[in-house]
Amino acid sequence: MTEILTLQPDQRPRLAAVLAESFMDDPFFTWLKPADADRRKVLLTMMNAAIKYCLRAGTVHSNEQL
Repeated sequence: MTEILTLQPDQRPRLAAVLAESFMDDPFFTWLKPADADRRKVLLTMMNAAIKYCLRAGTVHSNEQL
């Protein structure tokens, strides 16, 4: 069984990268930013901001695979 862990602030860049990569082929983001490099940069910035906000507002959870 996968253990659920509380994300530590120093893990934010890794989680942001994983989340950004998971949305690389999303039709909306592909339409919004057709170039892979541009889309990756936008997604990474957006995920970093979202995680930073969530850490400030409460707790972010992940698993040990992060």
